[in-house]
Amino acid sequence: LVADLAAAAAPPTDTTLGNGFLDTFRTAGEEARRALVAERFAALAAAVLRTGADRIDPATGLGELGLDSLLAMELRARIHAELGVALPVVALLSGTPAGELAGRLHDGLTALASAEDPAGAADAVPLHSDERQYPLTQNQKALWFLKHLNPDGYAYNIGGAVEVNVALEPDLMFEAVRRLIARHPALRTNFLLEDGQAVQRVSEDARTDLALFDVRGEDWDSIHATIVEEYRKPYDLAHDPLIRFRLFQRGPDRWIIMKAVHHIVS
Repeated sequence: LVADLAAAAAPPTDTTLGNGFLDTFRTAGEEARRALVAERFAALAAAVLRTGADRIDPATGLGELGLDSLLAMELRARIHAELGVALPVVALLSGTPAGELAGRLHDGLTALASAEDPAGAADAVPLHSDERQYPLTQNQKALWFLKHLNPDGYAYNIGGAVEVNVALEPDLMFEAVRRLIARHPALRTNFLLEDGQAVQRVSEDARTDLALFDVRGEDWDSIHATIVEEYRKPYDLAHDPLIRFRLFQRGPDRWIIMKAVHHIVS
């Protein structure tokens, strides 16, 4: 979704400009490279912000000039289309000074320039050997970004509730959920920033969010309101277990089972 929005926001780009820039960058000295990148970044940012390049202050974040989420996606798309380097949207929106953003762009271009096949390097898939931490998929990046736009939202909480009339042992149900979480790494995953990049990190511990509610004697409207409240609780993607399980006891053999999970791990 984020990539689609960014692509739609960005105007058609002359790809020969990016190729020519990289050729110039490759043959320039280090000081000249940094000056080239700073100038080009300022020009691209100014075009997106509909202002002059002289207003892009290296010591100030682009938010001071009105950069919002949609403009950040447009700027990211323009930079990637023209220069082949992707700057994280979160870095553009986080108040990072323009000079530091240009420095990241310089580092990305340096990696491209040093590759034997620059075009192939831009599309290369990095290898990751750490089994506890991974980059986000494109869909996860979109969900992560949308969550940070609306931290208290619940649009991507998914799950449901079902009422059963059966003898049920809460401790056994909760133990089954713990074993399920221990078995599936996705259910032990959190999403956080590291070096300006969103990553997913798998915990070795099967942390759980389990609760038992005794609602015997309560009317349905009250029970329903409690279920909805538990279902809609926002997730902190960096710290919370991203699956929650609830049992509501309505009678001796009458239960409501509720499960909710954030879509980013579903």
